[in-house]
Amino acid sequence: MEGKEIKISVIIPIYNVEKYLERCIESALNQTFKAYEIILVNDGSTDSSGKIAREYQQKNQEKVLLIEQQNKGLGGARNTGMQYSSGEYFFFLDSDDFIELNTLEVLYYKAIEEKADLVIFDGWFVGEDGQEDYLHGCLKKQKYWNLKNNPELLFENPSTWNKLYHRNLFKQSNIIFPEKVWFEDLRTTSKIYTVAKRIVYVQKPFYHYLQRQSSIMHSKDCKKYLQILEAVDDIIEYYKCKGIYPYYEKAIEYLAVYNSFFFAGIKVNKIDWKSQVQSELMAYMKETFPEYKKNPYAKNFSIKMKMIQYLLESGKYGVLSGCFYISRQLRKMRRKK
Repeated sequence: MEGKEIKISVIIPIYNVEKYLERCIESALNQTFKAYEIILVNDGSTDSSGKIAREYQQKNQEKVLLIEQQNKGLGGARNTGMQYSSGEYFFFLDSDDFIELNTLEVLYYKAIEEKADLVIFDGWFVGEDGQEDYLHGCLKKQKYWNLKNNPELLFENPSTWNKLYHRNLFKQSNIIFPEKVWFEDLRTTSKIYTVAKRIVYVQKPFYHYLQRQSSIMHSKDCKKYLQILEAVDDIIEYYKCKGIYPYYEKAIEYLAVYNSFFFAGIKVNKIDWKSQVQSELMAYMKETFPEYKKNPYAKNFSIKMKMIQYLLESGKYGVLSGCFYISRQLRKMRRKK
């Protein structure tokens, strides 16, 4: 890959995904865009993923670089990929997912045209049964924006996979992904927004995000969701260290309440509505954000969210669990039709 102009580094962390890895790498190899490299980071896989990655690297040595390392988690693998990268932009592709063949071409030229250092785009949630649901990568439809003129940017999908990043966002800020933790995307994206000067949105679905029941985000370990509190504390500390927390205080409060209360609380309720974790999440929120009910962004809550808020605050976890069960059954019936 030396001597060639690399515009995009596609970084693919790999860990025990032998069933999906070939599809992922093939989608990256067959891009219509040509000025890019693929960096495979085998993060201590114990299945045949490493063997598959080595075969692809050997057959595509001018395009593919393979790094082998002991397990550092998703965040650590991404950091390694950036360390060995040559591209002007980073594209993070999870090894059980795949992308459309024109993804890099469209996103790169959009970034160049708009002089953007961050490009957000849409995708598809893909069930193991093949069912796909559209995922809007961004709620805002502005041509371009940044955190300074739009603090609500913090409320957008924090996922790493639906963004194209200019490498300077990481290099000049020294921001890295945390290793071996949950919610590394929330921690990292919330920091990246502070240095992104120009962000654009492409309202097209390029990414197919597989919803595996065995994946980290479908874990049945309720206590792991308490790590959302560590993520919130990390974000608050970062903004305070940067001296910008007062300006974004209410937005961060809303971000924290939404993620620690709604996101984590709802996830735990669906796993085990009797879990004590819900009460711990609630106690943290009340202690850290005692005035959260007065947050100016709370007016954005839908009727459904307000109902969920009432049930969680009242400790009526069983009732909420019953509502989710009925909702799932109705959704299944609609799909069968």
